[in-house]
Amino acid sequence: MVHKGYTAIGDEFRAAFNVASLRGPGLVTWSPVVLEVHRNKKSDRSPETYGEDPYLISRLAVATVRGFQGEDENIPYKKGICTAKHYVYCNAGSDVVPLGAPIEERITREVIFPPYKAAIREGNVGQIMTGAHGWDNTPPLRGDPINYSPVMVKGVLRVQWGFRGIVCADCGALGESGVGEDLIGAATALNNGVDSNACGTTYSSNLQQAVKKGLVKLNAIDQTIRRMFDSRFQLGLFDPPQMNPYNDFFPKEKILTEEHIALALRMARESIVLLKNENNILPLDKDSIQSIALIGPHADDKRSLAPMDYNGTPPYWVTPLKGIKNSVASETEVRTSLSLDLERAVSAAQGADVAIVITGPDPAFESTPREDLSLPEGFLPLLKAVKGTGTPTVAVLVNGTPISSDWMKEHIPAIVEAWYGGMEGGNAIAEVLFGDYNPGGKLPWTYPRKGMGPLYYNYKPGEITYDESTYLWPFGYGLSYTEFEYSALEISPKSSDSGNFKIRVEVKNVGDRQGDAVVEMYLKDLEASVPVPLKELRGIKRVSLEPAESTTVEFELNPDDIGLLDENLNPVVEPGTFEVMIGKSCEDIVLRDSFEVTAPIRAKFKQEKLQVSKQEVKPLEPFEVSARITGTGGMEEGEVQLFVDGKPVAARKVCLSLEETRNISFTCKIDKAGTHTVTIGDLPGIDISVKKQ
Repeated sequence: MVHKGYTAIGDEFRAAFNVASLRGPGLVTWSPVVLEVHRNKKSDRSPETYGEDPYLISRLAVATVRGFQGEDENIPYKKGICTAKHYVYCNAGSDVVPLGAPIEERITREVIFPPYKAAIREGNVGQIMTGAHGWDNTPPLRGDPINYSPVMVKGVLRVQWGFRGIVCADCGALGESGVGEDLIGAATALNNGVDSNACGTTYSSNLQQAVKKGLVKLNAIDQTIRRMFDSRFQLGLFDPPQMNPYNDFFPKEKILTEEHIALALRMARESIVLLKNENNILPLDKDSIQSIALIGPHADDKRSLAPMDYNGTPPYWVTPLKGIKNSVASETEVRTSLSLDLERAVSAAQGADVAIVITGPDPAFESTPREDLSLPEGFLPLLKAVKGTGTPTVAVLVNGTPISSDWMKEHIPAIVEAWYGGMEGGNAIAEVLFGDYNPGGKLPWTYPRKGMGPLYYNYKPGEITYDESTYLWPFGYGLSYTEFEYSALEISPKSSDSGNFKIRVEVKNVGDRQGDAVVEMYLKDLEASVPVPLKELRGIKRVSLEPAESTTVEFELNPDDIGLLDENLNPVVEPGTFEVMIGKSCEDIVLRDSFEVTAPIRAKFKQEKLQVSKQEVKPLEPFEVSARITGTGGMEEGEVQLFVDGKPVAARKVCLSLEETRNISFTCKIDKAGTHTVTIGDLPGIDISVKKQ
């Protein structure tokens, strides 16, 4: 569904560009792939993100990028270029993380990196935007701020992951991260691989002078220009218009079509999560209900449908009030209290058959983090007042971050998480409330109890307490108007040295309504040599089932899905037992089984075409040693080593799929005079003559 949604968004984006008057904004957008792993839900950017789990974010990132940029095998162009961000700005655990705060390297590689890696390796994203955070291991970075160091931009993005697109700095991030928005800062960032300064002025104000003073390497300028032009070629901007089918996208055929409007409604529907449904108060019977009280200051405006900072402007908004009126008979009374005034709310609720309270939006948006996760100011008294009338009460949450309200969970009989539903959001809310659509969404975040610090399900032993005393609802939680039964968990093979496994499970709708089951597969390495999470999401599939219908859901695991980072932060699948868990949420595990890995698995590479830039050098004179590296199996990510006289002196991390190739280069210096042998991997070496000065 995410792929379909962003395919439509990409189509509309290209169609708008093709209208001559709209060409100014161009075909590179600074959105929509915000890949930060938000364990601290109070962050100002949380409403823009995809949740707390690296695997889930990775899958959504790939779907988003492929849909937006296009992946038609018959079209050798991109519709547009989207941006994955903010590399590696993240609040991966601490309660308050200021810009530039250090993050442990293991957390960076285990938690923060995977979504960016997936967006690049699987999604072929066209641009990466850097932020201001990084790990706290500064010596390898040679004094440069982490996100603008050769380690992060060249070493990880370019060499390790093979990224060939544009790297841009976020607005103001050069100054915030410590690079500096001056002559030296501009030169440092460009030399280290940052191609553009987004909306900042560091480059435009300083680069020309930096070049004149010799602070910028000419090959850095060449590489940046090459990448900028390559992106334009990928968009087809230099080819005859008739060669690129995307040039035929125009508003009439691609913008606000019936198909896209239906898709907007479907996305809003499928995102809704049913959090509580005491005594099956929902769905409401619109045939028997004669009066409805709709309460809340934003029940009839767009603030219940879109965040306060970043959103589009559709030609109309279906608010919750409009959606409810669209769903019920014309003779059904819909009373309203569109404020936080308690007397008006009580008056509307008294005597009504049901009271629906639209709570939100939450106050989080860029540069405005939340002080806590409580209901927005005024809404808890409102809920208490309405509940006090004795009228059956439903709370509908409209928000971009989790809401912590112990009182609401305990006392309100029905709670619906509707998020920001967009232009058709009100219709989606009404369809769920009245049973025209059966909700099947699941929470991408843990909803903590009031006062809790960062809370995330994929914790390691001893990190946090994760149970009903700390959370209101766990990651992956969500109810339905029907029930599903899981059975016949099967793993094939049960033992392997390849690291490839298939997981099958039967799912049956045992209720009396059609509904969507979201099957969640979690994994635990039971014999890991380093601390690992107690469970990690490794598969998720949504299936629609009629009453009494069943289906088989299948997942596949490969070595990269089951591997870990050893004590030296090198990827490996260790021999041992792995537990597979099938759940309705991370805490509601209904089936378990295990498989065995019988031998260690690492990346396998073939090295060939060893070359050196010089065979005769002076002591400590730099020269290049390069080779072509090809992936031949095992894990994707591994190390390639440079040897001098049989001893390893440097290493590069590199990701290569089967038969994928990449040229890897090392800068080498030898201090002792004489003849020395250099090589990469197990290739026959080349002799280097180091002459005395």
